[in-house]
Amino acid sequence: MNVLYLKPEFAISVSYDSYHIREKKDNLKQKTSRNHIFQWFQVEKDYNMSKTPYVDAVSTSLPSVLSDLLTSFDTISLDKLETLIRFCTGATCPPRIAGHAGAWTSGQTRVQSQLSVLNQKTGEKRNRPDDEVGEAGTSTANGSGAPSKKQKLGLTDSADDSQALYTLHSVSVTAPIRKKVDISIRKEAIHLSNPSSGSLEARISVESITRAFLVSTLARNKNKEQWMVVLLSADSFDKKSESSDHTQVMFSIDKDVPAGKEGFKTTSGLKSQVTHSKGDPTLPLLQEFLACLPSHIKVITADKGSQVFSSSSGQPYVDAYRGAKEGTLVFTEHGILWGNARPCEFFALEDLSKHSESPVEGGVKTLSATGRTFTVFVRRRASGEDIEEEGEDEDDDDQAEEEIEIAMIDGKEKEKVDSWIRKYKHLFGKQKGSPVVDKKGKGKALEEPVPDFGQDELDSDGDEDDEDFAPDESDGGEPSDDSDSDEAESAEEGGLDNDDDDDDDDDENDDEIGDNEAENLNADKLDPAHHPLLRPGAMPKMSKAALEAVVNMVEGDLENNEDEEEEEDELALE
Repeated sequence: MNVLYLKPEFAISVSYDSYHIREKKDNLKQKTSRNHIFQWFQVEKDYNMSKTPYVDAVSTSLPSVLSDLLTSFDTISLDKLETLIRFCTGATCPPRIAGHAGAWTSGQTRVQSQLSVLNQKTGEKRNRPDDEVGEAGTSTANGSGAPSKKQKLGLTDSADDSQALYTLHSVSVTAPIRKKVDISIRKEAIHLSNPSSGSLEARISVESITRAFLVSTLARNKNKEQWMVVLLSADSFDKKSESSDHTQVMFSIDKDVPAGKEGFKTTSGLKSQVTHSKGDPTLPLLQEFLACLPSHIKVITADKGSQVFSSSSGQPYVDAYRGAKEGTLVFTEHGILWGNARPCEFFALEDLSKHSESPVEGGVKTLSATGRTFTVFVRRRASGEDIEEEGEDEDDDDQAEEEIEIAMIDGKEKEKVDSWIRKYKHLFGKQKGSPVVDKKGKGKALEEPVPDFGQDELDSDGDEDDEDFAPDESDGGEPSDDSDSDEAESAEEGGLDNDDDDDDDDDENDDEIGDNEAENLNADKLDPAHHPLLRPGAMPKMSKAALEAVVNMVEGDLENNEDEEEEEDELALE
């Protein structure tokens, strides 16, 4: 409820919690009532004389039980209390300490953040008076015993978080919420706070984060270059599981600080807030921000002009669609990131299916029907624990795979993607530190160790063998020396012949293997300049004469079929 007091050239609005003076240059209708004039002078006198308007506003709003709290303060104490209330409520810096306005503003931001943590319970659902709360937050009303709903995004676990290590101010995030917030990394968690009020919007435990990405991108419908930051708690996203198990943080910042009145602001630890002017690079700021993450989180960077993958635009990704969702497919040395969309997913090389020459199998395959666009099929184990062990059949792994289709990719990027596949296909499905198995059998066989027999064993074996080869009576005595020599010569000649045959077979097999390897290398190194059908968007052409020949053949078949049907009808009538 407001009361309006009028005076020539002024209009003063008085409310219960504050005073506001508003000058009117228009000619206002004068009120000659003596009561109105007296009340206006009294309000103006009180407003000018009061040096502690915030304390007065609090004192007039206190309930009767607390009305005597301010009576024990003297004038000096009231001035200090006035400054404290100004600081806590977000008011402007007093004129007597105007030289510390920067520290005043940054301190207010920290205080608001801490106060929002203390007031976190205000967002929880209020229990009914007749409901009893049991252990672990369960409600026993009506005998249900169901657990009460917790506040989203882990806000209830933030009471013991430490001081912020690094903060990015006024950043527009797309996940886990779509809002402009202050992002701060702390020792225990990542806080997303409201820039003006400092209230906590979301909290993500740093222990749940497993991967971090820093990717060079282009803003949609713009030519402005940006840095995209993605933090993942899991490589895959399962809608059936709880959202807290798959928390993601994603935001983008221009590579150079854009023009603006306030600029881009950051805060490092307990230092004062720093404002970065137009044109300053943001990459060092983001690197310092990500460096505050725990050591178990590996930051994967994909910059423009990367040696790992570079599209026709020079960026480390290609635009694509997954179903109806538009996003980007980022190719890195550790795997493939589906980003710039909600939710993001990462396909690690070790989680992909092992490479296969079959067009319907393998970790990553490309397929193009028209040549203008193509599709990437990514096959991944359904769970990261499906590792092939000794004695397991490959059919078991195939049953535990899932296939993801990412389509509508520009055809001119197909050769770039195929080159990445050829470069990293030997790492598909290989766990880190595991030996590479030669499935084609081209490796050299290991020589088996020769057992070391003792001399006594050799002598005993020789005696037993000699007894088995006793001369027959039909031979008429012992064999002659000539026969022994002939047999020895024939055995040596036969052995030499067999060895030569084996060597020839080995040479032929080696030649065949070498030819096959050469053919595979030549197939991989085909130059699109000499093979028009390998160029992006190429389609095989057919001459007009060939088309007419095919049409004539089809028409001839149709005429023959009609004649046969007429003959069958005539025979049926007879």
